Amino acid sequence: MSEDNYLTRQTLLIRAQSGNDQDAWEEFIKFYKAFIYHILKKMNVKSKDDMDDLVQDVLLKLWKGLKSYDKSKSKFRTWLSLITKNTVISFFRKKSVRPDLVGVEAVELENKFTTCSESELEEIFENEWRAYLCSIAYENIQKLFTGNSRGV
Repeated sequence: MSEDNYLTRQTLLIRAQSGNDQDAWEEFIKFYKAFIYHILKKMNVKSKDDMDDLVQDVLLKLWKGLKSYDKSKSKFRTWLSLITKNTVISFFRKKSVRPDLVGVEAVELENKFTTCSESELEEIFENEWRAYLCSIAYENIQKLFTGNSRGV
């Protein structure tokens, strides 16, 4: 696959922003849902149920806010990652009302992400995007080889 398959396609964004193109929204979800899960794992969201809820929250926020996204202000993936980060931090804060539900890692993670500058966050999320693309490439390569040839 060419690199272009993993860039945010402006035409897809425009179609999804219109709010009237169900196919575009479904394609958009297919393209980004796994990346959102990837970010959540990196942010130490451990429970599958919590991850599922957070992905739905992020997608809902994206759907509501997509029309206001301005590509002159940030890359789309940066904007998506900031929405994901803010959703997770809000989630951790709600859970911190019950300290038994949140571990030390969650508090440390929140502190890390709230003290980072936007450029630092962009670098973190771009690195995660690259890691995500590497994992997709690895999965695709794995499909091409049998068990014995993978061991070689």
